[in-house]
Amino acid sequence: MEMSGFRMKAIVGVVSKKRGGAVHTAVEMLNAVRMEGDCLYGLGTSTTTAIARHLKDIDKCEIRSSAAVGHVLVRVLPTDRPQPIKTANATITFDGRIYSAEDREPDISVVERYMGEQPESGAAKFIAQCDGDYTFAVAVGDHVIAGRDPVGVRPLYYGENEQISAVSSERRALQIVGVSDIRSFPPGNVAILGQSGSKFVQLKTLQESRCSVKRWNWESAMRLLERLLTRSVEQRLRGLSRVAVAFSGGLDSSTIAFLAKKQGVSVDLVHASLENQDETEHAEAVADQLGLPIHVYCYGEGNVDETIVKVMRAAEKCDPLSVSIGIPVYWAAERAAALGLSIMLAGQGADELFGGYERYQRLHCRSGRDRAEQEMRKDVLNLHETNLERDLKICNSQNVELRLPFADYRTVKIALAMPLELKLDCEGNSLRKLILRKTAERIGVPKSAVWRPKKAMQYATGVSRLLTRRAKKEGTSLSEYLRKRYSQIDFGDG
Repeated sequence: MEMSGFRMKAIVGVVSKKRGGAVHTAVEMLNAVRMEGDCLYGLGTSTTTAIARHLKDIDKCEIRSSAAVGHVLVRVLPTDRPQPIKTANATITFDGRIYSAEDREPDISVVERYMGEQPESGAAKFIAQCDGDYTFAVAVGDHVIAGRDPVGVRPLYYGENEQISAVSSERRALQIVGVSDIRSFPPGNVAILGQSGSKFVQLKTLQESRCSVKRWNWESAMRLLERLLTRSVEQRLRGLSRVAVAFSGGLDSSTIAFLAKKQGVSVDLVHASLENQDETEHAEAVADQLGLPIHVYCYGEGNVDETIVKVMRAAEKCDPLSVSIGIPVYWAAERAAALGLSIMLAGQGADELFGGYERYQRLHCRSGRDRAEQEMRKDVLNLHETNLERDLKICNSQNVELRLPFADYRTVKIALAMPLELKLDCEGNSLRKLILRKTAERIGVPKSAVWRPKKAMQYATGVSRLLTRRAKKEGTSLSEYLRKRYSQIDFGDG
């Protein structure tokens, strides 16, 4: 069996339907995501908490409860605190960042203020009032309150069986305790996990979002988008002096890099690809025009073999698209970590928001604007499952925190409301993401990046072609080739 040690932050929450067994189950779940390296494990009920460097030390604590929460901490920032946090009325675990806070107060302290006294109403207020990327699980009496940010940037899953109701930031933590029907936790929701199951409440979701803009024109749309992206990047850099940007030299990553530089932080561009790809030379040229240092890492074909397993294990997926995109994401995170950088910005989400994929244009031309807009909206609403969970977990495995300015709630809400004509037209050969391109040109992003046609990451890096050749050499489809490799991974004990 193939194995790969890796680092991973995680939270879990579990309610026993047969009273008293939640703590043991939570320890089992934490054991499924335990890791090598410097970390802290925490477990709590509504009355008791325990934090230790070794999970076996927590397991020795003779605690019984029908509800428990657990936490694995790998410190990314100095303000990251061991958890759970015990308050007068609850025990809180939290993973994520709150970008709306103006000071450098630890994120968990903000959560504590909202949920410490009245956990259920406090959880609702927290989601409604705080901008950020996060998940949380709170033990209150014999139940657990869990929640996720409105876009779903941070991964969280849930499920139940005859014995338990549970949530976890990793699928395998649920699988290990016998949950088979595992689902992605709906963004912008709070769930009450009790002995009779789970009850979800929608609080702040993209489905329910409304935009106050009634009339659109190019000038007003560019001004608004510039303000939104500038604000989003500024929030994700607050308190930092240095940051990595996953960089292809294309529109999305160049815009993020340009805006990050304007915030006055030290920006390191990280470009990772298979060797001998045209995109690498282009990325170097755009980096020079931006006046930013670029770290180029070109991998050989042999590096792909050793990375496939690491990517599938971290992402908990083995489909061709996830693996072919996940490999260059993994390389970028790995190299950012080697540079001593724990925060990395990237451009995920821009294609879904602004019409970057060719299939949107084909739908527009063949089936009309309504059909194209429906497809784009569906992709945005599913973005957490198709892209974000994968990429966050892959970067997390390298102890690199991925921050995504395009996945900011306000930016997403406005982009969903923009008319299709601002994003693409019905000319088959024309460029897409028009409003983003025009905005980027307006603020000063190099034209060589602004007007370069989109090329998907898995093709630009050469990874997709290589994987297809590997599968063909073994006389099988790429899907079957990856499923076989996935079946050989040992997920058992972290």
